[in-house]
Amino acid sequence: MRVEEGVIEGEGKIKQIERSKLPRIVIITAEFDGLTARFDLHEELLNDLRVGDKVKVSLTREKPEFKEGTDIVLWGYVMSKKKAINKAKETVTKLLISLWGYLLVLESKEDILQSFSIMDKVYFKVSKLTPKN
Repeated sequence: MRVEEGVIEGEGKIKQIERSKLPRIVIITAEFDGLTARFDLHEELLNDLRVGDKVKVSLTREKPEFKEGTDIVLWGYVMSKKKAINKAKETVTKLLISLWGYLLVLESKEDILQSFSIMDKVYFKVSKLTPKN
């Protein structure tokens, strides 16, 4: 996982895709080394993402390069930064990002709070990794 000013990125796996109470919305949980990303997405934007798929996720201030129709790229604003206690009773840091109606929550045992400021415009990108990547 890479954490620095204006950038958080890592590679991991899709652990869960569940239906939201909102029609046609799914909630995706992806886990990386020390980072969990949980985000809402309209089911039509899922492309071919499935539980167990390896993915690369990035949150950046700069618009990323992407493959149209393959990568998922959303933009929004950092709404909240906080420290919390997770289910395992560990102290974690959380970033809450509003992606124009969708919610992204990044949670880490590392301090990810210094990477972004409240109301930073950010781009969230999810790319499915294939064995050749």
